[in-house]
Amino acid sequence: MKKREVWFDARDLELDNNILSLVFEKNFDHLLIRPELYKKEILPKRMSIAVHVEKIEQLDELEDVIIFSENEEILREAKEKGLPSALFKVITNKDDLEYVYKNGAFYDYVCVLFYETTNIPLELLIAAFQKKNCVLMKFVNNVQDAEIVFGVMEKGSDGIIFTSREMMEIEEMSKLIEKANQVQLNLETGKVVDIKHIGMGCRVCVDTTSILDKNEGMLIGSTSTGGILISSETHHLPYMELRPFRVNAGGSSFIYMVFLMKPYIYQN
Repeated sequence: MKKREVWFDARDLELDNNILSLVFEKNFDHLLIRPELYKKEILPKRMSIAVHVEKIEQLDELEDVIIFSENEEILREAKEKGLPSALFKVITNKDDLEYVYKNGAFYDYVCVLFYETTNIPLELLIAAFQKKNCVLMKFVNNVQDAEIVFGVMEKGSDGIIFTSREMMEIEEMSKLIEKANQVQLNLETGKVVDIKHIGMGCRVCVDTTSILDKNEGMLIGSTSTGGILISSETHHLPYMELRPFRVNAGGSSFIYMVFLMKPYIYQN
């Protein structure tokens, strides 16, 4: 699954602000700032920096940052300098949408701000850019909106720019980032075409504390070669009682995930 990008909009904050101290500790991977905060020692090394540039001469002082701007002349100059470019656009009407359709794909990022609560314009942009290489970002100001944006059209935007100044919202947003970027697995039906004895190995029996249903069990294998969903002992055999809490696996295998309640996946 493609990793969601989550930026924190800090353009109106000073670096000694308590809000930013919290943001620096959380899961935000990008920080959006104004030019005068660039090269400050307090900026965390792990975060990518995006700078809102409004004057073309400000580009001379910037290195290794994303150039965020409404001005396409500035963005074109940034591209010539080898800097990633982010087109920023406030969308209030159909003409604004058409502008983003026409010009957005030329840049690395498209960052859109909507004042209307509807996500229909976002749906149109997701459809328009689904085969493009640019990253579609939407401004949101609370966690509830972020969850909705991530789920629009069962795909969501590629990322968000978070603007809340509430400490609890920032804490919850950090949790959502972790959840949104968890690995999602797609199971496929397979057919056993051959069985080969490779020795006894080490037999492992895993007992769970929950009763498992048919076709629930554990994903056994490895990340290099894939895994097989091994069902629990819920199928009748002529010589033993059912043990719907147990899974048997052979040697040289790993438990990658435990499937307890469909369709939810719990990390083990």
